[in-house]
Amino acid sequence: MAPKFVKPTTGPLGDFDGFDLEASYQMVPVGESRFMSVVTDAQGGTLRVGNPQFVSLKAVRSNKVFQGSPTPTLVNLPADSTTTFEIFGDTSGRTTLILEDSSGKPVDPPLIVSIKMPFRKSVNFCFLADIRRSSSFDPIDVPKIFSRVKRTFLVQSNVVLDEQKRGGFNVNVPKDLGNPMNPELSPVFKAVVDATPTEAFMSDFIVYLCWNLVAPGKDIGGVAFQGTTICFCEDDGRGSGGFFASAVMAHELGHLMGLDHFQHANGGLMNKADISSSRLFQFEIDTVNPT
Repeated sequence: MAPKFVKPTTGPLGDFDGFDLEASYQMVPVGESRFMSVVTDAQGGTLRVGNPQFVSLKAVRSNKVFQGSPTPTLVNLPADSTTTFEIFGDTSGRTTLILEDSSGKPVDPPLIVSIKMPFRKSVNFCFLADIRRSSSFDPIDVPKIFSRVKRTFLVQSNVVLDEQKRGGFNVNVPKDLGNPMNPELSPVFKAVVDATPTEAFMSDFIVYLCWNLVAPGKDIGGVAFQGTTICFCEDDGRGSGGFFASAVMAHELGHLMGLDHFQHANGGLMNKADISSSRLFQFEIDTVNPT
């Protein structure tokens, strides 16, 4: 068996950190580290940094004795070993980590490493009400929901989401918007936007927190208007303690950051029918944070 990269477990199931096994890709924030390991066979091998300008290897450890001390750019991998290390992001850019077998032949594919600067986006929350009903979100719960959304994007893509106005805005629409409400109907959408305080539009994104939503032919948890700054999220009654509310909010914000639905057998944040995890894939990470 030639040397190969193996991602160490970094946390509970669903705690992703910008690693995409299928694309052999790892996002690393500038000034931070991500963990990785390499396993070898009886022949050992070598680990090299493709371009030392961008990353360095730190805290290199192995269950076998090294032949020669590891450096920040080169590690001689002992035979039949597991070597763990941190990939430290020195400056923004892209490089590779290259594995070579005992003969010096590169082992494909290399690990793509993208070192990203913080990419900041602001959010305003609008608690929606009409003449018959009001948002079913408890204002106390929203910071808890948003904290999980923030972590989803920060850890995986170094996108930093912040609330522009703490506590959000109350948006009172002087008409009946319907229950369930369909914001994709032009009169409904216009009525909501017209009732929204001008200050709310100072953020990059607006999240309307409402009641039961519907779209043509299906019940949904949220609606995003790609190409705009606006999305809607409903509360399904499971409160802030569950996965659903934060997953839906992150999913809709993902649309506003340019992501389309991406159906994957192992789940992902942008799955269309069922959001079974908060995972982002390489092309999604590079879309929401192009740094």
